[in-house]
Amino acid sequence: LDLSHNQLQSLPLLGQTLPALTVLDVSFNRLTSLPLGALRGLGELQELYLKGNELKTLPPGLLTPTPKLEKLSLANNLTELPAGLLNGLENLDTLLLQENSLYTIPKGFFGSHLLPFAFLHGNPWLCNCEILYFRRWLQDNAENVYVWKQGVDVKAMTSNVASVQCDNSDKFPVYKY
Repeated sequence: LDLSHNQLQSLPLLGQTLPALTVLDVSFNRLTSLPLGALRGLGELQELYLKGNELKTLPPGLLTPTPKLEKLSLANNLTELPAGLLNGLENLDTLLLQENSLYTIPKGFFGSHLLPFAFLHGNPWLCNCEILYFRRWLQDNAENVYVWKQGVDVKAMTSNVASVQCDNSDKFPVYKY
């Protein structure tokens, strides 16, 4: 279901009317927040696109009703991520967090997920002792970090962990901090 570019200020509750929905694109609307139950009933959802909204953060547990989620796009505008956001998303293989205003990643954010495709560039990462969990994750998953290129299939992209750079130290790669 493509509801992108519609000036939506709130997300309609779709779970009761569209429980078999597998793709939801609400990119480039005017969403400023999402209630905790916004995705309730969407247990078949595999792809969720929220990029380009006015969201600054998301409620912890927002994605709990979507255990089959494989692709999650949260690019553009987020300033913080709640710990545990990805809990229970065992099928997640693509996470787009590029071009946000993220300074750090909460400790344990990625859990034990095998995340083959992560897009994390274009954020003002603050390299201090709070970034150590994220640095370690980048070191352990360097081959899974990419730079997003519009129109290119993710499987054709080349990994680039050096694209995730400290904002406070002359663009030094976070994984080397």
